[in-house]
Amino acid sequence: MFSIKIDIFSGDIMDNKLSKQLWGIYRRGYKVPFEQFHARWKSLDGVALFRHKKTNEPVGFIGLRYHTFNISNRDINTLYFGQVYILPRYYPDIYNPTNGTVAKTKQVLTEQAVLIHPEDLKNSLIARYSKKNPGHSNGEGLILITPMNIKNLLALII
Repeated sequence: MFSIKIDIFSGDIMDNKLSKQLWGIYRRGYKVPFEQFHARWKSLDGVALFRHKKTNEPVGFIGLRYHTFNISNRDINTLYFGQVYILPRYYPDIYNPTNGTVAKTKQVLTEQAVLIHPEDLKNSLIARYSKKNPGHSNGEGLILITPMNIKNLLALII
């Protein structure tokens, strides 16, 4: 198992040195020029920075943005997670890079929560999830990376 610590701070205080360190990690998985990466980080409300406990070196991060939408005279608070990346070697041994799942060390889900009925598999999204994550009934999680935008957000709340 690995040891990391998490620091959360405002994105607007990110200095150039730290930004270059994080970009060095991020560019292993994304094709984004440094200038664009740095500008986006400076606009974030917060950053969750993962550091190795012993060396204090950055090993991953999550960009955070908070926003309140007013829909039908109702405030809806949202939290955006973006520009996420963690160096693969810092995933614990429970991460399976072949299928993108994370195994749980103990079962925490009830049988009812993990049961997928044959008729549910007619839904192409459920069928794909079941195929990509065959260990779902053991509580294994499927790592999902998806862009969040207004269209996706509205689909979740409407």
